Amino acid sequence: MSDVLIRKILSRASGIHEGTGFHFTPINASDAEFQPLGLFEENEEIGEKEKLYGDYFPKYNKKLALSLAIASKIAYEDVPIIKYELKKAGYDMNSFKPIAYKNVCGYIAEKDDNIVLVFRGSNPLNIQNCLTDIRALLCKIESSSRGPIGLVHEGFYEAIGEDLQMDKLPRSQTVIELSNTSLVKTVETIFGALKTLVFFASQSLITHVYDPVDHRYLGEDARFVSAYSQATRWISQLCKNNDSENGGEEPGNIGQRKSKKRLYIAGHSLGGGLATVFLAKLLKDDSPLLDIFAGIYTYGQPNVGDINFAKAFGPELGKKMFHHAYNNDVVPRIPSWHPYSSPPGHLVFIDASYSIYLYPPDPITNIPIPIRGISFLHLSGLLNLQVIKRMRNEYWLRIFYRIM
Repeated sequence: MSDVLIRKILSRASGIHEGTGFHFTPINASDAEFQPLGLFEENEEIGEKEKLYGDYFPKYNKKLALSLAIASKIAYEDVPIIKYELKKAGYDMNSFKPIAYKNVCGYIAEKDDNIVLVFRGSNPLNIQNCLTDIRALLCKIESSSRGPIGLVHEGFYEAIGEDLQMDKLPRSQTVIELSNTSLVKTVETIFGALKTLVFFASQSLITHVYDPVDHRYLGEDARFVSAYSQATRWISQLCKNNDSENGGEEPGNIGQRKSKKRLYIAGHSLGGGLATVFLAKLLKDDSPLLDIFAGIYTYGQPNVGDINFAKAFGPELGKKMFHHAYNNDVVPRIPSWHPYSSPPGHLVFIDASYSIYLYPPDPITNIPIPIRGISFLHLSGLLNLQVIKRMRNEYWLRIFYRIM
């Protein structure tokens, strides 16, 4: 709750979003541009290598990468701003769903059969986000059908939550019944109600302090529903709604339905780690949503598992997995200790001049390519000619960060 208050105070100096009147978050204050958001066109040019390798060639799309990067960026904003920008980009707002569970926030939206699931990154003012980041112990995950999947970041894994039975979840509402059938009954129920109110208030305050949830993303009575359950159920519902519109096709393999949906998962920083763990949970549960999985694009995500975790996704999923790392960004290089490994899939390295380099995993072992070490000489970019040329177009706050 305190981080929401501090953010509200700081946002007063961050500018106002014209479409909604809401203030931008301090995180996006230096660059409050949120378009383009919906570029899902396939790559028009097919190179010789793609012709040679066919389905085994990485499915990287620069326009899609830009679009999902902005989708990850806008996840830091308030829900009204997110909805406004998504609607502006042509998304179906009936498909929009904000997600909140523990300290995890995100949203789902659909445009032209393309479903995007985006997780919000770390809020530096949110203590719970920081605790999730530093809970870097590894826990073992295993699939009943695929076997061991490796070791994964415990904080991220628990933050996503498990697939729970909805009817077994505790309710968020407390019902108080009063009766005036007699004087005795009236007094009795009043004192009973007061007792219930005191207990409810004390328990709720303790819960909200110990385990806060961002109320701006919270749906009706969804506090105890895991992020994994909220996301998988909503995406499955979007697929079923499409079946109804196409004549009520019988339920079956989601990937074989008449109008096949495409699922993209994205996130920045902590959100990127959560996105990768979410995909790992789909793999663990052998979810039918894997049939419509079209790609995961993460930006500045930390390491989330060991080598066996990275290898578990295999080449079929690996060709659709891309984690972006910018130059000397520290976050993609941590945790750096053994047995942590680089994230699964392809490393997309962006240097100081914004040139993009794609590094696929080993074609035999599926082990990802590790990111190079930090170049401390050019850490701030002030000694890089390309960066110096760009600085005249940069916001003063970004230049200040470079100098500091």
